[in-house]
Amino acid sequence: MKYLIQKDCPDFVAPALLSDGKFSNAFRLSEYFAGKYGVIFFFPLDFNYISLTELLSIQKRLNIFGNLGVNVIAISCDSHLAHRTWQQAPRAQDGIGQLGFPMVADMTRSVARQFDVLVAEAMPEAATIIVDRENKVIFQLRHDTAVGRNIDRLLDAIKIFQDPRRAPTAPIQQIMLVEQVAEKLHQLGYYIVAQSVDTDLDHPQWAMLPRDNQGRPKLSFPFLSGEQEWPKHDGMTLAIREGLQFHTTGVLMPDGQLLFEYHADRLVPRDFEEMLRIADAVKHHFATGEVIPWEIPS
Repeated sequence: MKYLIQKDCPDFVAPALLSDGKFSNAFRLSEYFAGKYGVIFFFPLDFNYISLTELLSIQKRLNIFGNLGVNVIAISCDSHLAHRTWQQAPRAQDGIGQLGFPMVADMTRSVARQFDVLVAEAMPEAATIIVDRENKVIFQLRHDTAVGRNIDRLLDAIKIFQDPRRAPTAPIQQIMLVEQVAEKLHQLGYYIVAQSVDTDLDHPQWAMLPRDNQGRPKLSFPFLSGEQEWPKHDGMTLAIREGLQFHTTGVLMPDGQLLFEYHADRLVPRDFEEMLRIADAVKHHFATGEVIPWEIPS
């Protein structure tokens, strides 16, 4: 997923099933989000169990999104006709019911390409984008489709941005936070590697890092400078990237398969418990074949 943090959100026009059950052949994102916070919720396919639980979890909290001034859309590669069929199907046949937000039909896959979330030219990943009132991307997330997304985490991120007392989480603060939980993560079998992607380690922002006698960072995990490929290691890897405008986290399998990728504006701190939830759920999925929803709405 390419970095979009603090960049203008790509605009698009596409068919959609609207919240009133009517079709639009020319739904425009910029018009729907104009002057509001926005959540773009990509999901792979209709009639998918994990996607059903996620979308119903959004519907359950739609009044909270509304009270925060947030508009939500969902996008898959299914047609708007398929979206309606899914909404109209009985719940006993995995129908989702009418939703209070638009479902966009990305049949050409062009929207997923714009946001770099298209898998094998076939369908979008489980990916989430949050946009602020100035149409800037402030949050990006994608993770394994066998695990349901935490909808409350999205609400928490939006609340942080809307809090006038907010303060940025400086890169040094984030690295020291990683150091505080590193022992626990190592005990759980995670290898940690960190990178400063747009400053070298002699930059003033790293002045408070503990150092050894040679002046190198003295941490319980490797800390490198310069943007590199996601690392591979024997075991699960937690990859931390720190930039002046954003920070990024990836959770990878030993073969380099990315289970979780997260980019956010500096205002939003990392949530290590959520990262571990996803990684543990994916490991369980690989072992048993079971899919793991975040919530099963009633």
